[in-house]
Amino acid sequence: SGTVEFKNVSISQTADGTVSKWYDQSGNDNHAVQTDATKQPKIVSAGALVVGGIDFDGVDDQLGLTGTGLDIFKNVGYGQVFSVATSDEASTGAGRILEMKNGGTTARYVLGESLTTYASYRIGGRRLDTDTFDSTSASVGHGGTEKLITGFANWSDAEAYVYQNGANVGTDLSFQTAGVTSNTSSKLVNTGIGSIGFDGRIREVIIYNTDQSAKRRAIEENIGSTYGITLT
Repeated sequence: SGTVEFKNVSISQTADGTVSKWYDQSGNDNHAVQTDATKQPKIVSAGALVVGGIDFDGVDDQLGLTGTGLDIFKNVGYGQVFSVATSDEASTGAGRILEMKNGGTTARYVLGESLTTYASYRIGGRRLDTDTFDSTSASVGHGGTEKLITGFANWSDAEAYVYQNGANVGTDLSFQTAGVTSNTSSKLVNTGIGSIGFDGRIREVIIYNTDQSAKRRAIEENIGSTYGITLT
């Protein structure tokens, strides 16, 4: 199983319902939480369950990782994330499906909107605290429909990849320098799911800090079968 696995939840309410804690399904208790009610994403809108997962408002909603969850990408060689999301971003943007930020000012791992290509996802990050942030945008847009987005930051191999519905849409073969990440844990600010104003729904996030390259397609096929997503 993954180091962290977040899946859609079902709640029945008569008005709006928000999520204060998204439980880690892997058994490692790395839950994603938000104690500020004004920043909690919706799961129920006007009494109806949100379609497509948990709805982030594109402004300040975020579910943050705390405790040992902040150490997921500490002193490791791989940051590999499988996610199911629907983005409402039609332009460039900074919203993240997942961000892990180290003790500095630049993110160690980012899977989210592209800052340079309209309505597309990107993979980015840095290995060492002293590295310059690097990112690669997908060559295919995400549109406004649900997608299975896989982001591999293979620090040990100095490579990064982004896949959309199983197809490779972005490759960086000079991603930082090969090796493990700095032995520095993440910090709380903007570390978590739906950060920096992600606008859309997130249904699932599975995080590995070990190499799943050989199993990638099988994992994607399982996720695609679960949510009715056809792989290419």
